[in-house]
Amino acid sequence: MMTTDFMLTIRTANGPTPAVRTIKPLHKLDTRTLELFEIERRFFEELGIDWCIITENRIPTTLVANVEWMSEARYLDTRPGMDEELLLLVSEVLIQVLLKDSCITPVGKLCLLTDRDIGLQPGTCMFVLQHMLANKRWKCEMNSKIIREMEPLEVSPIEKPFVNINLA
Repeated sequence: MMTTDFMLTIRTANGPTPAVRTIKPLHKLDTRTLELFEIERRFFEELGIDWCIITENRIPTTLVANVEWMSEARYLDTRPGMDEELLLLVSEVLIQVLLKDSCITPVGKLCLLTDRDIGLQPGTCMFVLQHMLANKRWKCEMNSKIIREMEPLEVSPIEKPFVNINLA
């Protein structure tokens, strides 16, 4: 029985590359489990697919905390009254506020002030911030520091790639 947890596509210099990751706590890596994993590793090796075991000591806890912080906002329907049109309107205002602040004011305060200034229910701008980050429409440093609402947060929009459309 295969125990694959994730099949991924990793961007490399040679283009998209498939990879397989199995997640297992260190304390569950007994001899029999390792034997089964070796069979799995060989299977994927024959297919030319990179495979490895991920244990708790290889998971970046800061990144995990930040992903958890924004995960509930991934989908718009988790916030009553939120739709694409409102998201677009609020995000345009909010990104300008964040950029103008230059990472001075705590992000929670900026979001609440912006909610008040544009007449939104408190928490709306925080939801929009989390949604834009969770959906990779905005970016911030996710690996070096846990995002805290009572601290400033440097956020920037992700530039959309230029698409050349030939109409001829």
